[in-house]
Amino acid sequence: MNITQRDIAITVLVTLLGVILIAATFFVVSGMKQGKKYDTNIEQIKNKSFKDQNEQESEESQYQETEQKEEKIIFGTTQEIKNNTIFVKEKETGEIFSIEITSSTEIKYNGKNFDKSEMYAGDILTVNAERSKKPQWEAIKIILTSSASPAAEAPVLKGLEQSPTGELKPLGGE
Repeated sequence: MNITQRDIAITVLVTLLGVILIAATFFVVSGMKQGKKYDTNIEQIKNKSFKDQNEQESEESQYQETEQKEEKIIFGTTQEIKNNTIFVKEKETGEIFSIEITSSTEIKYNGKNFDKSEMYAGDILTVNAERSKKPQWEAIKIILTSSASPAAEAPVLKGLEQSPTGELKPLGGE
C-alpha cells in the first residue's frame, strides 16, 4: 500500500481539525465552569473596545472640525440686527453675510470695548469670522469703523489726538 502526498495532507488536515475541535470544546467547557467570571471578562473586553472606538471617533471629529474651519474678513455695513445675529453687506461684492455674535466675540469701537446692544443698522465695520460645518458665520472679532448709534462718540482719526476740551489736533501738536 502506497501512501501518497494527498493521503498525508488529508491526515494532517483531519488531525488539525480534531485539535481545533478539542481546544474549542475545552474553551467552552472551562468558560461554563467559570460562569459569570467568563461573562464579565467578555463584557470588559467589549466595553474597552467600545470605549477605544468612541475615543478614536471623538479625536477624528475634533481633527475634522479643526481641519474644516474656514476664516473670512468681512468689511461692510450692518443691514439688520436680530437677537445674536447681524446681517452685514460686504462692500466689495454686495453679498450679505449672516454672522452670529457669541459671548466670546470681541467688539471694539475707537479702541474700546463696545457692547453689541449699542450696534445699529448702518454701522460700518470689519468682522473677523469663521465657520466650520454650519452655514452661518461666527464673529470672532468686530471692529466698528463708524457707528450709526446717535449715542456713540465720533470716531477718532489716526494721526490726531483729542484734547480734554474735545478739540482734535495733530499728534504731538500744540
